[in-house]
Amino acid sequence: MFKRNEVLLLLVIAIFGLVLRLLFLPSGALTFGYDQARDGYSALEIVGGHIKIQGPSASTPGLFHGVLYYYLLAPAYFIGNGSPYIAGVWIALVNILTIIPIFLLGKLLFSSRVGFLASFLFAISFDAVQYGLWMSNPTPAVFSGALFYLGLTFYIFSQKKTMGVVLASIGLGLCTQFEIFLGYLFIPLIIILAVFKTKPTFREYLIFIGLYLLTISSMILSYIKFGPTFIGGFANLLNAGGGDPFGNWREFSPTLELYLNRFVEYFYRGLLPFNVGFAGAIAFFITGTAIVWAQKSQLKKQFTFLLILLFSHGILIPFGGNSTPFINAGLQAIVMVLVAAFLALSYRKHKLAISLLLAVIILSSIHATLKYNGQGQTVFAIQRGLTLKNELAAIDYTYKNGGQDFSINTVTSPLWINTLWAYLYNWYGKEKYSFVPSFHGRNQAGYLGSLPKVSDKDKTFFLIIEPLAGIPEQFVQETINYEDTYSVVLEQKDFGGIVVQKRSLTKPYLKINFIQ
Repeated sequence: MFKRNEVLLLLVIAIFGLVLRLLFLPSGALTFGYDQARDGYSALEIVGGHIKIQGPSASTPGLFHGVLYYYLLAPAYFIGNGSPYIAGVWIALVNILTIIPIFLLGKLLFSSRVGFLASFLFAISFDAVQYGLWMSNPTPAVFSGALFYLGLTFYIFSQKKTMGVVLASIGLGLCTQFEIFLGYLFIPLIIILAVFKTKPTFREYLIFIGLYLLTISSMILSYIKFGPTFIGGFANLLNAGGGDPFGNWREFSPTLELYLNRFVEYFYRGLLPFNVGFAGAIAFFITGTAIVWAQKSQLKKQFTFLLILLFSHGILIPFGGNSTPFINAGLQAIVMVLVAAFLALSYRKHKLAISLLLAVIILSSIHATLKYNGQGQTVFAIQRGLTLKNELAAIDYTYKNGGQDFSINTVTSPLWINTLWAYLYNWYGKEKYSFVPSFHGRNQAGYLGSLPKVSDKDKTFFLIIEPLAGIPEQFVQETINYEDTYSVVLEQKDFGGIVVQKRSLTKPYLKINFIQ
């Protein structure tokens, strides 16, 4: 399957791509919010012997992603003793491995040259680099999505039908585990089989269904144990783009606009992250050319295959496409192969234009990485200031200015849940300063992570306010008003959007009505 020179070249591409992904990690450019802290605690619980079968909740109430992401993180958190840095490296390694199925996908459909070019485009892609350190459950679906597409390619375009069935089934199962909405890939799978007039054998059906059910078995067990909440979840999903069938007829235009924006986004973030207008023009030109080639070219089967998969994302847009920002996970493989094929096939007739376009893709992708990756995973983060660099600087400030006895309160997203700061103080603060502060905010019973309750020894108080995106302003003021009832601000510092107020008590401790 691989020649020696192919392995060596892929290794060079992988190293270069990994350098881009990890370039800013040592400086703390890793987005680490509530979701990441929750996942860290869950992974550490697994390391401690606590078996889990339910994964993180999806954006649609009633639906849950698979638990496999927690198990994927567990070895990294075990090796790193809870360090998000080690977990970040682990995720980056999984991400860069995607070049392998992408290479094989391009090679099977077109040639080794197309496979190498597609792998290189993925390695330097700003979108892929951002995914490469985004510690969230959809991130591994970039790899598993490519695996699914590779399996489908083996099944349609080679004699290795059984290998195709196995890879497609496992890839689809993993996609469903990591991002439940990627279950929509069943639809383009059926369309591909119908368009290419391929009828699987009974044995192939058994292998596919058996492996898929095995891969998502933890999800099945979860719904058996905790109840079939997916029924209400899918009902909510169906209503996401609907409601009154007679009152929403005007909604088609925004839905179409959303799909077009998402479509251009694949090319803008993935290949040309410097000008969305230019990226859109290139996206439509390449796609239009592929449509023509799908009708007239000797490679019409290959381009028909890629176009069906490329357009398949539109299936989900009417069902709340705005709330599924990670639904393109895995589709990078199709975009990269399509663009690589266009560049390779057009080069002979238009050498100068194609060379310039490729140079623009390379330069703009690397420039975007150098410009934005130092700020964390800005593409996906709602609270963009929540990076380890800023968080650890804020924590150091509290230790250096709070003495041996201080207490914190936090304004967080989600509201009143201190999981993130409990994780950071227990992992970083305790290791560096040998103790953790107390907490005088709202009762944290039932939430992951804990800090000691405030005591009469605590004289210095800190209020940590996370970046306000996602936090209604009235709740920030409500917390400040609460703090003002017993303390006064001595100093206020801003750490990249994380505001920390140093406070001193104005009332004796026993007279304070703390929220517990």
